Amino acid sequence: MANLTNDDRNAVIGAALKATFEPRFHALRKRMNDHLKQHQAEKHAHFIKLASDPETLQYLQWHSRTVFYIHMKDGNAYAGQPNDWTQPSTKPERWVTDKNTTKLGSDDLIITSKIGSSFVILDSAIIADYHQLWDDLTAARTGLILAQPVARRPQ
Repeated sequence: MANLTNDDRNAVIGAALKATFEPRFHALRKRMNDHLKQHQAEKHAHFIKLASDPETLQYLQWHSRTVFYIHMKDGNAYAGQPNDWTQPSTKPERWVTDKNTTKLGSDDLIITSKIGSSFVILDSAIIADYHQLWDDLTAARTGLILAQPVARRPQ
């Protein structure tokens, strides 16, 4: 039986975490995007009507990318997901970012400049699911790492 190197072990753990959690982050990002669409439709319906006309769009101020932020008691933190699944990552907190975390955002909407380049998620169900997803990811990573057998030295 061959022993795994640390790099091999990290690759296996990363692949398992990515296969399990990346689809969940993707689904959550889609819900955030739908929340943004709904907000823009309710608050900026006239912008959507004007932006649908290519002749009018050239005169409007708009964004093609907005980053999602999660509303928290002590301020907002950007919504993120792990960038490299083989490396540990932490949930973004206010003023604290992890170099291994990628910001979640919307890249497929024309967004009024009134919303701008950042959109704060206020939907309590999305916020709860976001925190639960990170809690599940942290628990899974901890469980996978702690479940690794310790190599014994030959005596």
